[in-house]
Amino acid sequence: MGLSIGDVLHFGLAAKKFASTTGLPVEVVIVGEDVSVPRSRSGKVGRRGLAGTVLIHKIAGAITSTQSTRTVAQVAEYLRNVASNLVTIGATLDHVHVPGSEPSGSIDGDELELGMGIHNEPGCRKVKPLPNLHSLVKEMLDQCLDMKDKERGFVDFSNADEVVLLLNNLGGLSPLELGGVLQEVNRQLGK
Repeated sequence: MGLSIGDVLHFGLAAKKFASTTGLPVEVVIVGEDVSVPRSRSGKVGRRGLAGTVLIHKIAGAITSTQSTRTVAQVAEYLRNVASNLVTIGATLDHVHVPGSEPSGSIDGDELELGMGIHNEPGCRKVKPLPNLHSLVKEMLDQCLDMKDKERGFVDFSNADEVVLLLNNLGGLSPLELGGVLQEVNRQLGK
């Protein structure tokens, strides 16, 4: 699950209620991989969960469908290890709002917001004018991968044998546009 005080509290209570009413084992795995909120501002809450939560769900399904001998606790421990090695950041051109309601935030037509949260929380900063794709990808990769950045350097990938890249567009880009973004990310990563 994504990380917020309310999420942690409610999912923790739901897990306890499930365990007490069914007698089945249950574990809570917290996913907080957003690098846009720097350490100095994350306080007690920690990092927000974004698309990494989807990756954790997919890995959990794969583990339980292919390795049925693992216990719930073993699967949860594996997932916690994966979750502790995730980094993500988002970018948006607009905030979402419920149709018929007033928008909760505003982004000018010539800017984007870097680091917006999955529940429409504000990002870490607005970028104006709109950057080109190369510049945007470079900044996002820098925030995710630069271990010299004491505020955002969470995971050191320099000695990693395998790395998974999940590019998530939340339905905002066409497959052609998403392919262009992926091509730029791969180019900058040297792949």
